[in-house]
Amino acid sequence: MTYTVTINLRYVLAALALAGSFGGGVVAGRGCPGPAPAPAPDVKPVDPVVPPVVPPVVPPVVPPEPAPPPKPPADPGPFAGLPGLRLLVVYETGDVMSPVTQAVLFGKATQEYLARKCPKGVNNWPEFRMWDPETDVSGHGPHWEKAMAEGRGGLPFYLVGNGTSWEKGLLVRDANGKKAPLAAAEFLTILKKYGGE
Repeated sequence: MTYTVTINLRYVLAALALAGSFGGGVVAGRGCPGPAPAPAPDVKPVDPVVPPVVPPVVPPVVPPEPAPPPKPPADPGPFAGLPGLRLLVVYETGDVMSPVTQAVLFGKATQEYLARKCPKGVNNWPEFRMWDPETDVSGHGPHWEKAMAEGRGGLPFYLVGNGTSWEKGLLVRDANGKKAPLAAAEFLTILKKYGGE
């Protein structure tokens, strides 16, 4: 025997609506309404942690040191531009000269060195002079006039140079509070500094 079942759609919809009012939903695996899922908790979004921006370490700028001022050119002295050894000695001819100073000025070692190293000048004389401070030097050349015009600070006085460098000083030095004459060997060393060996 065969039965024919007619389902009215309005009744089906009403049944579904009634099931939903009881908290039902679709039951998994059965195709029937089951309990409704629990609402999601109210979670506030968390801002991402941004690390602080650290500026780069910039080393301090050290300004360069200023260039030292240029050194003034060396003073070539009264014998400027005249190559070769030249020596001026000024001493008081009326004073008694100590034996040590006599050896310094007129000893064999000094005289032979000056004759060998000093160029020949006026009247073919070697270019070294030993004069009294009152000597008239006008006929001996402008370089000797300049040399005689140099400040001395005492007597006996010497001035030696070679056209590019020079020095001056006294033949009597202070030593332990006493005046002591310059030794002959020491004076020869000074001469060789400007005239060579």
